[in-house]
Amino acid sequence: MKLSQGVMLVLLGLAWGWLGDLRVAGEENGLPVAVGARVTKDLARQLKVSPQRLKILAATPQTWPDTCLGIPKATPQACSPLLVVGWRVSVSDGQKQWFYRTNDSGQLIVLENLQSPVPLLPQAIANGILERTAQDFNQAPNTLMITAASPKIWSDGCLGLGGLNLLCAEKLTPGWEVAVQSRLETIPQRWLYRTNQAGTVIVWDAAGSQVIGQLVQPPSKIDPTDLPPELSDGQLFRMISSGGISARQTVTWLLADGQIVQESRDPQGRTETKPLRQISPEQVALWQELLRQRRFNRFNTYKFPPQPEAQAFMTIFLSNSQSTTEFTDIDQYKLPSDLLAILKAWEKLVSQGRLPASVLPDARLPNPASR
Repeated sequence: MKLSQGVMLVLLGLAWGWLGDLRVAGEENGLPVAVGARVTKDLARQLKVSPQRLKILAATPQTWPDTCLGIPKATPQACSPLLVVGWRVSVSDGQKQWFYRTNDSGQLIVLENLQSPVPLLPQAIANGILERTAQDFNQAPNTLMITAASPKIWSDGCLGLGGLNLLCAEKLTPGWEVAVQSRLETIPQRWLYRTNQAGTVIVWDAAGSQVIGQLVQPPSKIDPTDLPPELSDGQLFRMISSGGISARQTVTWLLADGQIVQESRDPQGRTETKPLRQISPEQVALWQELLRQRRFNRFNTYKFPPQPEAQAFMTIFLSNSQSTTEFTDIDQYKLPSDLLAILKAWEKLVSQGRLPASVLPDARLPNPASR
């Protein structure tokens, strides 16, 4: 796909490290020109360079938790626990970027990282990310912009998104995390991508994205009338599979006491319920932790429907006490990696009574909600 002239201008800006001058930044991001001018003037003073060498990369509205803008002792005055409406602004000298916090008028500004500037995303990687987003999500390239980019060290060769893929090289992989946003949406969509250092591997992070739109396999909201019943007391997790050639429905539960129970119903309505196995309290705890670390709740009330031409597929619902998601068996390979990892781990837990070692949750990882 060839990029339009508009998006090429954005990429040329990224190559130098900017998305436009102060006037353009104000128009695109809503950042008042006076606030941008104060930020660039302050950074120029601290770096001992001309303000003309600095450009605004991006600006996002923020509500800070106190009058110190969320950074204790950032100002000479005592912090008051009053919400402050303002901005987070990134500024570049063409090689690195710095981040400022401001109030809405720019009278109060705080530099986050004078001693630790962040490298800029190379143009070639920015080019590839925007092309990939346009292709994956059926977007016009000139409506896309990169709103954030930061260097990362990924846990493996699959950039930490390989799920149960045993072919992922077990080595630390430097790369980038890049956020792309649409300029036009009333409710902005945000796509998060991961890359390796060269940008030759680009992977969409579904769980980290905020997607409302068309995908290769578009997710959509489950109709409330199609949602299965909520779990009963004592039920921790449930899988419902139905349809396919046999038209049989199978429901499998994990109970709080570690029992895994299954109920089958044939097209004539005959049912059979049987216990499958008993798992240990440790495995129950690991399963709950896996759901947390794989951010299962992010898929709540979303479904991943099959392609229109698909036939004889089974519909699958996965539910815990807080969330339910829906997909089909024939499109498992298209699922977000976190959801695929949960599905494969569940299959192992049901069949063997233990989670596979490749997806055991890491107790060292923080709660995703705190990230």
